[in-house]
Amino acid sequence: FYPVRVSTHTAQSSERYQNDWSKLGPKDPALESKLFKKKITSPINFDNWKNIPVETSGTNLPEPIATFKDIGLGEILENNIELAGIQQPTPLQRYSTSIVKHGRD
Repeated sequence: FYPVRVSTHTAQSSERYQNDWSKLGPKDPALESKLFKKKITSPINFDNWKNIPVETSGTNLPEPIATFKDIGLGEILENNIELAGIQQPTPLQRYSTSIVKHGRD
């Protein structure tokens, strides 16, 4: 069993896909267009999001992230986040991704 690969890049070979599915392959413009036709657009002022309180508990909690690149999600997810037009993480994502990444969930 191999994880489902959601990327706008195609695997060069089935062997490459099985051995390293986390790396981007060549672009597939038709698939990219189909998956990311509608970008996330919103009149929301994202600068105000950092003022929304998020309550966490525990000791020695990791710092929240400022951008998705801060957490190291890998090429495929970072590429797809960019293609989707997501500008920055929500307050919940800022805290939760850091907590999960550090094994504190």
